[in-house]
This record gives sequence, structure tokens and C-alpha cells, in this order.
Amino acid sequence: MWHNLGNFTFANVAPTLHVDHDNIPSPDPSYPGGHSYGSDWGDIDNDGKMDFWQSNLSHPRTQPWADPSQLYFNQGPNVPFLEKRHAYGIVYDEGDLNGFFGDFDNDGDLDLVVGSLYQGHFDKLYRNDGDHMTDVTYEANVAIHQGQNVAWVDVNEDGALDLLVRGSDAPQVHVFLNRNVTQNNWIEFRLEGTTSNRDAVGARITLTSGGKTQIRDVKGTCGGGISAGLCSRVVHFGLAKNTTIDSLKVAWVQGQTANGGPVETINGAAPNGIYKIVQGSGTATKLK
Repeated sequence: MWHNLGNFTFANVAPTLHVDHDNIPSPDPSYPGGHSYGSDWGDIDNDGKMDFWQSNLSHPRTQPWADPSQLYFNQGPNVPFLEKRHAYGIVYDEGDLNGFFGDFDNDGDLDLVVGSLYQGHFDKLYRNDGDHMTDVTYEANVAIHQGQNVAWVDVNEDGALDLLVRGSDAPQVHVFLNRNVTQNNWIEFRLEGTTSNRDAVGARITLTSGGKTQIRDVKGTCGGGISAGLCSRVVHFGLAKNTTIDSLKVAWVQGQTANGGPVETINGAAPNGIYKIVQGSGTATKLK
């Protein structure tokens, strides 16, 4: 984990934050640990701090010294992350490849989809129920054999995140349209930088509605390792039953400083619409 110190300087803080490995000695020097593949950041518990998922392809023959996949919770600056994969009910699969967060039921909590590499293994969809994640893969009908590439995107722009999965069997590419049976409210944003980069990659949106504050980052790529992919730069929020936006702010990426760029208050946004925000305008313009 590389901490940006500014002026193009980075420091590896993984050991300090306890996200590098579990320090169990390996009896086999050729297998010192697991294979870390895709990871994704998201505020899982809506406490204003970014948590992350780390897919680790950990072979049974290399355990327990090779870490399985991990769900890390951010406890604050310079405090070790807290690992809660097992506590949250996520079952480790040897083929875990990439994992991505998205609020598919628009309840204001980030859900998780995890791709799978090996033959006989399937991607998994977990619904975030607050302090636990429930496997709803088969109920949602999204289980794909060797579903390695997974991505969230609102394909038909109806406010419900759809799921794209690439598997190994024909047809390889699957688009699962979300029928959003919960009928919760939502909002989406397309950001455009002016003095920041035009695609606004790295910008952070902070939104408060109904007393709940959520944060999202504009991402350029999703995951890492094998079979990583591009992300939609449309930023999506589920709002549950809330009918107003109480506060909306964007922190734009600016220069190479550790503190980031300016924070801008945005007006004019309301639930159930797609909006464009141009840096410096202070206004969300409705597109749909």
C-alpha cells in the first residue's frame, strides 16, 4: 500500500497498517504467501473512511501462512486496518480474482461482487446488510462459470446498477439488467474537470441524504492483477427512501500535493436523476 506524500514521493505503509500479510511463517520458501490480485476501495460502513477488498488467490497447500481474501476496514490515520471477511460472512474461494463494490439495491450500502478464476468456480454476489454480507448470487441469477471479469455499470440509465460478467463458456460476455425490485431512490453524476484532469479521475464526491453520508471516488480502472478492467466514470449513489439531497461536495484532484485539490459545494441535485458537474460551476446540471 503506497501512501502519496506529495512531490511524486510514495511510502509503503502496508506493514504499518497490517495489510501486507499475517506474519505466519512459511515452511516452504517457494510459497511465502498468497497471490494478491484485484482490489477495490469503498466506504463499506459509511463512516467516512475508505475500506477495501483484497482478492487473494491462496492455494490450500500454502495455508495457513498464505492469506485468503481479505475485507479490510479503515480505522483512521496511522491505525492498522481491521480484517472482517469471516465476520461479515464472505466465504473464501480459492479462485477469488477481482472484487468490485456497487450499491445494486440502492439502499445506501455498498454491495460486493467477486470474480473467480478456476474451472468449476463461479463469481459471487454479496448484498451488504449493514454488519453482514449475504450471498445472493443464485437468487440474483448472476452465477457464471469462471466469471473472471466483473463490472458495475448502469447500462440502461434507469438508476439501477447492472452487472457485466465475462466467463469462460459461450457466450462469454453476460449483461445482467437490474430490475431494482426495491424501488429505492438513487442519483448519478458525471464529473468533468477543468483545472483538474478532464475525466475527473480521483475526484471524491461526498453526499449526505436522510442523515447518512456516503463517499465515492471517480475511478479510472477497477481492480488489479489478471483480468482487471476499466470502470464506468459515472458515480452512483443509492439513497434508500430518502427524497432530498442535504449536502453535496466534490474534492477535485489538483496537482501533486498530499492534501489534494479544492473542495467544492454543489447545488441543484435531486434524487432519481443523472447529473453533470463541471469543476468550478458549483451546480449539478440534470442530463436525464
